[in-house]
Amino acid sequence: MSTYFYRIFDKHRKPIAAIAIFSDSSPNYHPKSFEWGILGTELRYSFTTFKVLDQKEEELKASPNPFSIIILTVLLALKKGKIQEGELFELKLDLAKQLLSKSISKPKIHALMNFLRFYVRFEDYTKDDKFELALDQLTEKTQPMGIEEIIKEQLAAEYKKQGFKLGREEGREEGREEGRIESTIQVVLNAHEQGIDNGVIAQLVNIPVEAVDKILAEYRK
Repeated sequence: MSTYFYRIFDKHRKPIAAIAIFSDSSPNYHPKSFEWGILGTELRYSFTTFKVLDQKEEELKASPNPFSIIILTVLLALKKGKIQEGELFELKLDLAKQLLSKSISKPKIHALMNFLRFYVRFEDYTKDDKFELALDQLTEKTQPMGIEEIIKEQLAAEYKKQGFKLGREEGREEGREEGRIESTIQVVLNAHEQGIDNGVIAQLVNIPVEAVDKILAEYRK
């Protein structure tokens, strides 16, 4: 952090306030400063801290601040592996309900819901499908799919076609990665055929635009 501090100050010459957010699972890890010294020269850089593990869930649930949903999501992720997947599913769904009940703008709800979706994942991939179905029921989703939904649907279909399954034994990790790559390639090709911009495709499948261009160049010959 001290490196970022002096680089930002050197470029902008503006006052800087720093905050370190710790999302780790260790209750005893909580540094609040950085110290450096040699031959009588000493430097101490202190900063504000926020330890997710120290936050009280009830206070966060009662808070109108959208940031509280992010912290609750991180707290839920920290419980992964300590509770059964069925309980994790119910807690994740309950958090989604809390988010939908808050007086927050639709764009913020969309962004926070995506954070919840992808930050807390299940070992059993079928529970991800179950969670999406439950969300559709909660929101009474009837509107046509947008670009993002189309991409996700295509990814899901290609993953199943390639035999990609989450939660398999570690010995199949290499095969899973190959399936993921092949699926992403197919989604890129399908999206391009539908006239979707390469930049949008890159954002939705989380790869560089250059990679999208390369896939199209190699597979559309």
